[in-house]
Amino acid sequence: MVERCDVLVIGAGPAGAAAACALARVGLAVRVLEKAAFPRPKLCGEFLSPEARAPLARLGALAPLIAAGAPAVTGVLFSDPRGRCLAVDFADVAGVRDAGLGVRRTVMDALLVDCARAAGATVREEFAVTAITGEPGALLVRGHAVGGAAGGGAPPDAASAPGAARAAGDGEETFAARVVLGADGRYSMCTVDRDLARGAAARHFGIKAHFRGARDLAGRVEIQVFPGGYGGLVAVDGGGTNACFLVEAAALKSSRGDLDRVLAEVVCANPAMRERMNGAERTDEWISTGPLAYVAARRPLPGTLLVGDAAGFIDPLTGDGMAMALRGAELVTRYAAAAARAGGVTPEIAAAYEAERRSEFRRRLLVARLLRHVTTRPRAARVVIPALARAPRLARFLVGATRRP
Repeated sequence: MVERCDVLVIGAGPAGAAAACALARVGLAVRVLEKAAFPRPKLCGEFLSPEARAPLARLGALAPLIAAGAPAVTGVLFSDPRGRCLAVDFADVAGVRDAGLGVRRTVMDALLVDCARAAGATVREEFAVTAITGEPGALLVRGHAVGGAAGGGAPPDAASAPGAARAAGDGEETFAARVVLGADGRYSMCTVDRDLARGAAARHFGIKAHFRGARDLAGRVEIQVFPGGYGGLVAVDGGGTNACFLVEAAALKSSRGDLDRVLAEVVCANPAMRERMNGAERTDEWISTGPLAYVAARRPLPGTLLVGDAAGFIDPLTGDGMAMALRGAELVTRYAAAAARAGGVTPEIAAAYEAERRSEFRRRLLVARLLRHVTTRPRAARVVIPALARAPRLARFLVGATRRP
């Protein structure tokens, strides 16, 4: 039996859940397929930048996140490999009116899925999509139930592989939809160029854990550059600190994959980070993924639209990924709703959406690329960060340039 809907969303992360919620609220039949089970751990810096507040409020999710204890984040601090610091308060950045938030993904993702369900969307967890066929307006999505959530340190696409789905012993299921949204991350099933996300040029791996006892962050998210990578710290709900880093493969190899050793010997080579983490205790298991490639734009399969990291992966340095996912969900909702009512995604609808998406995020992606060239080159960071500390107006401009105009 084939189950039918107006819009099928693959992936229930922030972009997918937010889009599903908005589409269900306008009366469309929406189904979401997600390979994990909620709540789930996720490799993420867990910093919600100030511009994320507005879309969260429109979803009805902002007040519950604050009530859950998400602490306010009032600025950002950068430090170069020698520990020299540059601090920028959001209150001093033109166009930024609010503080950001530090929130665990186990809390936020589950809350957004609840919002989607409350709006009327049907969310199926622990389901791996294995194939998308058909024509625009009459797409067929096939997959299998899986035996457990895909999370932790598993490869990002492990639960999407056909072999993984069959191993669960469940039969294939098929869904028919007028519109399919790819919200399933960098390795999206909905892309023509899926393998670009695994490009040979990618050399960084992501690692993340939570700690207690990290030294006072003074209400800021911190970005620390060290030889072999960069990363950040931010206070999150529950009184802990998220520590998330991008580390070069060579540094991981030299530490024999021991991530506590990576933290102590590679990350804490930065004196400022060493001071912050002195005496801190890890409270959960490390999560890792990679190698990470930065693909600013992807090509969707005919009849599908992409949102979130599936549409393009911004450097985590900016702390803007979740805000862009939420804003992207608002953009794609208009086009997906129009496509569902028109019988499918036409080339004109796809082109109009892509043009607006590029226009919305172009400046942020450009500045992120420029900043990445600094943070991945310790010599450049040792020059640029102290120079910006002596030019506060330019520093505030660069921070503002990664925020929505």
